[in-house]
Amino acid sequence: MDSQSVKTSEYAAEKGFDGARSINGRKRFILTDTLGLVLKVHITPANLKETDGGRDLLERLDGQFPRLNHLWVDQGFRFWEFSCWVLGALKWTTEITGKSVARPGDKDFAVIPRRWVVERTFAWVTRCRRLSRDVERLSETVESLIYACMTRLMLRRLARSA
Repeated sequence: MDSQSVKTSEYAAEKGFDGARSINGRKRFILTDTLGLVLKVHITPANLKETDGGRDLLERLDGQFPRLNHLWVDQGFRFWEFSCWVLGALKWTTEITGKSVARPGDKDFAVIPRRWVVERTFAWVTRCRRLSRDVERLSETVESLIYACMTRLMLRRLARSA
């Protein structure tokens, strides 16, 4: 699970300012499986904290994925209150994907295990032209477009393999 702040137009019904990223817009909270395929999306104003938005996303699951029992989260969800809530409410364990530690002689870039899965999904979503910038008035429209984008991606993969 991770979040992404996206600029939005002045016509958006809900928007806020994300001070950490200096973006005026919305945040996309996304829950993926281990392949990077979208399970659930939640769009909020950008001024909402990661832990609050992640909690809203997980509360909207309503038992849709009974086999889920472990959650890899970004550094934005590192607070122990969030991990305790996930353990108490959903009976899931959480693991925080840490920052990479550069060692002498290493290159500047290092792949962080499990973090690249959701980051790659964000890259797939932003490849859809209509989702590169949030220009929709309603956040529900953006959620539907993300599901449509991922459905198109999965269908294209299935057609290629057939």
